[in-house]
Amino acid sequence: MKIKNISLILLALILIFLVGCSNNKEPEEGIEEEKLTGVEGEDKEEEATEEAGEDSSGNRSPLSGRVVEEELLNRPVVGVMFDNHPNARPQAGFYDAEVIYEFFVEGRATRYLAFFLMNDPEMIGPVRSARPYYLEKAMEYDAVYAHAGASSRVTEEIAASGIQNVSLLGPGSSAFRREPHRKAPHNAYTDMDSLRSTAEDLNYRESSDFEGFLFS
Repeated sequence: MKIKNISLILLALILIFLVGCSNNKEPEEGIEEEKLTGVEGEDKEEEATEEAGEDSSGNRSPLSGRVVEEELLNRPVVGVMFDNHPNARPQAGFYDAEVIYEFFVEGRATRYLAFFLMNDPEMIGPVRSARPYYLEKAMEYDAVYAHAGASSRVTEEIAASGIQNVSLLGPGSSAFRREPHRKAPHNAYTDMDSLRSTAEDLNYRESSDFEGFLFS
């Protein structure tokens, strides 16, 4: 009986030893694989950087740092007031903005002010009305400010500040339309071609004069 017990104990120790060895080998293989994957990832990133435009032109968007054609830089920045009510989501054209600000409005709701330069979405909205604190951001970028109207006080501030604005209830109202798939007031839409052509018709400035972001 004693010899049999000893044999069972030895067999158990051998099994534990074998399991331990196999567990020790797996992390080493995993680490090696991770190192190889990392090297491959770095190579792909370098290739993507070379392909994406480390060119000699230096034509970078002052909003996003993306390399763009020079003609896209020589035009005004456009800022659009976006609705953020649950009934307004998902917003159209939001993905194409290069800089987006979100501020609280009344009732703890928020709205967005999205700035566009290099992209021209074919549908933008829903567009909502202006608020005074958004005017400061529009002026920072010397932008054409697109909105769906404003209070009398904000309209006076827009006129006094000289902001070039395109409004559903003011100058350039023809740039906007009501889409049937949403209910008012969440159905005011526009597009970048309409906003830019309307800004030209209103004799607004042909480019924006502002200091953009710095990119490495």
